[in-house]
Amino acid sequence: MDKVIITVAPTGSVPTKDQNPNLPTTPAEIAAAAYECYNEGATIVHIHTRDPKTGGRTMAIELYAEAMEKIRAKCNMIINLTTGAGGQLVMGPDNRPNLEASYLEPPEKRVEHVLKLKPEMCSLDVGTANLRNGAFVNVEVVVDRMAEMIKAAGVKPELEVFDVGHIQIAKRL
Repeated sequence: MDKVIITVAPTGSVPTKDQNPNLPTTPAEIAAAAYECYNEGATIVHIHTRDPKTGGRTMAIELYAEAMEKIRAKCNMIINLTTGAGGQLVMGPDNRPNLEASYLEPPEKRVEHVLKLKPEMCSLDVGTANLRNGAFVNVEVVVDRMAEMIKAAGVKPELEVFDVGHIQIAKRL
């Protein structure tokens, strides 16, 4: 039988407790969910964090650090931190950007937690993808800068491809 690598993302990038009350959102809940998946055969955990007060997306380094610490205390999963946060552009039905609802950060901010915490892996979304109410923006100049910083930190990127055209970008990288 060929070997299979199972990656789990217990929180995902968008869901909230309002959508699913069982969604793990605190570092302790994320670690507990990761450990459950590890016991079922998962070897990689892809981590997104949530603000404990609002439940919304956050790039708070201390939350990533706490989740990593709790996971490492229980098992030897490969930790993969997201770099996707900071690339969300929300559009209104009038095709105008809703900058208050958008979450756009420079490449340095999107990889800051990776550079500091040095997980085994991190995501690197290689291109822009449409979302229901906007776009997940990853223009090549930003992707290239993030790739340079990730490589310099010695972290392995997981190249995330959402479109056939993204394969060309991934091959170039």
